[in-house]
Amino acid sequence: MTRLALCLLLLATGASAAPLPWGVNTFHDDERAATCWYTATGLSCIPDSQLKGR
Repeated sequence: MTRLALCLLLLATGASAAPLPWGVNTFHDDERAATCWYTATGLSCIPDSQLKGR
């Protein structure tokens, strides 16, 4: 459920590389063509092909 919420949050914010105010940091992994984010609890990624508008 938390991963789904983070995915939706990334999509709603445009999945930018700028840090979000509540401790979620995003970045793009060009080598793997994925957008990733991390928090104090771990790292998650989603393939760019899964993002809306790609």
